[in-house]
Amino acid sequence: VGLVFLFSSATGELIAILQDGILQKYAVGAINAIGAKYLARQNAKIVGLIGAGNQAGPQIAALEHIRPVEEVRVFSPKREETEAFCARMQNELGIDFRVAETPEAAVRGVDIAITATNSRAPFFKADWLTPGMHLSCMQRDEPLPACFSRADVSVFHTRMKEQEYVSSDFSEMERRHDFIMRDHPESSVNWDDYPDLGELVSGQTRGRTRDDEITLF
Repeated sequence: VGLVFLFSSATGELIAILQDGILQKYAVGAINAIGAKYLARQNAKIVGLIGAGNQAGPQIAALEHIRPVEEVRVFSPKREETEAFCARMQNELGIDFRVAETPEAAVRGVDIAITATNSRAPFFKADWLTPGMHLSCMQRDEPLPACFSRADVSVFHTRMKEQEYVSSDFSEMERRHDFIMRDHPESSVNWDDYPDLGELVSGQTRGRTRDDEITLF
């Protein structure tokens, strides 16, 4: 359990103790929504969501603040959990949530496609991308490399890679606690070839300039 302590800078008083897992999922949703603000079409209304877990809800909760979302099509492998997720989110946000039978069905012809999974094997196919679509991926293991070639504009959240910091340092913990950390596989995509979110927001790199462009964040 990670805890964030919030203190008043004026008095030093402890104001709140926050569970960091709650903050983390809303931060991820907000970051992807910022990407969509610059990369998705202004009139984007239909969303395809692959994933119905802990991270999925905040993706839509943040997105609906910057685009007029009217319908969300959701696919996740566990049907009952997906139905429960759709019912809960429709009640919370007042948006039409529908269960899709396959990942492709969830994103076919949508304005914005979102992946919010724990996959360590890329699965989002380049031929699922259609003119005008924005693809928002929660992690880099979700789109197949051909998606980057097909997209007109691709932007990464950050060029920093987890293996440069802690991801590969868990071997002793794995041995001691008898679990396996699922590391990211090698990819043919070089993060350094693409601009990051800071450059997009500050205008150092371009966002969407035409409605028919395919964009990827």
